[in-house]
Amino acid sequence: MRPLRSFAVQSPAIVISVAALVLSLGGGAYAATALHGQQTAPGTTIQAHSSGALASSEVTWHNLPLINGWQSAQAGNLTGDPRWALSEGVVYLSGSLHQPTPGSAIFAVLPASAHPDHWLYMSIHVQNFGAAELVIAPDGTMSVHSSTPADSQSFTSLAGVSFPLDS
Repeated sequence: MRPLRSFAVQSPAIVISVAALVLSLGGGAYAATALHGQQTAPGTTIQAHSSGALASSEVTWHNLPLINGWQSAQAGNLTGDPRWALSEGVVYLSGSLHQPTPGSAIFAVLPASAHPDHWLYMSIHVQNFGAAELVIAPDGTMSVHSSTPADSQSFTSLAGVSFPLDS
């Protein structure tokens, strides 16, 4: 114990840095668990950010109607049904989906109020820790493209996807 105390006395900057790291990791763990598993019904509002702080505005979530054989992956993964929300000019997506029978890469069409101005290409997570490309057209058509289509058909996550309407 004595060498540790001696080290702490000689290097207060290191002790402060380690304390800051521990506190920031603890805060991140709290944020990750604060809303973990929170599933709200379509049309309901969430007033808290993942940090637990009150939001400056309410967000209303809506079901994202899936097409071309795509289905919610909520039942097997507990990730939430595919949904969308619009708040202060930003569109948010959440949930996950899969396509039991291979078919079209187009899985949904956003309503006119959530269409981007330009084509959007975003990286998303798919089965087997893979990555795929989410493509959103100016008409709201959404599709997923992967070098391993079987992975995106098995599981595609929309978690963390957001974009400004004027993008």
